[in-house]
Amino acid sequence: MPRYLIERRFHVAEDEMPDVSRKSKRIAQESFPEVVWEHSHVSVDDAGRVTTFCVYRAPNEEMVRSHAQGT
Repeated sequence: MPRYLIERRFHVAEDEMPDVSRKSKRIAQESFPEVVWEHSHVSVDDAGRVTTFCVYRAPNEEMVRSHAQGT
């Protein structure tokens, strides 16, 4: 199955990221069971802006994009 790297920027504080992560996982399990999260890296810049880099396995790019837009 193909692997995809998704970069996302969030407008939340670093301490809010666990809630964002739980929501993403729930959406994936309920709506996109074919999308499999492998791992993520989180970066916080000097201004406190959060960016994540997540690796997923999925049948196609559109499915990963749909999941990413739902979170």
